[in-house]
Amino acid sequence: MFPQTSTQEEVFEAVQPLCISVLDGYNVCIFAYGQTGSGKTFTMEGSTGNRGVSPRAIAELLNQVEQQKDTCTYTITLSMLEIYNETILDLLPMNPGQKEKEKLDIRQTADGNQVVGLTETTVSNVNILY
Repeated sequence: MFPQTSTQEEVFEAVQPLCISVLDGYNVCIFAYGQTGSGKTFTMEGSTGNRGVSPRAIAELLNQVEQQKDTCTYTITLSMLEIYNETILDLLPMNPGQKEKEKLDIRQTADGNQVVGLTETTVSNVNILY
């Protein structure tokens, strides 16, 4: 929990170690929770010139991958969703030819609980969010 006066930099500093955990093989979820209008979207996405947690985390991951490119190979994939009023929405752009976003559900699969139909995209640069 951060006070209202916290900067994007301060919030990211708290989650930055999770970027290393991902490269060590751990699954990571950065979760924003709070009432409507409390700043969750701004904290996660930010604005031009004041990036939020998500673009900063992707930039950090890409930086770490670049530093390790001689010894390791990574593929980074990204999914983003919103749960609002018990409805799951995919926050990544729609696939070409898709007319509208469909309501998604959590299902038990052979791989565990998953949001079936959630967009998963390979990340090669931070511009995926813009």
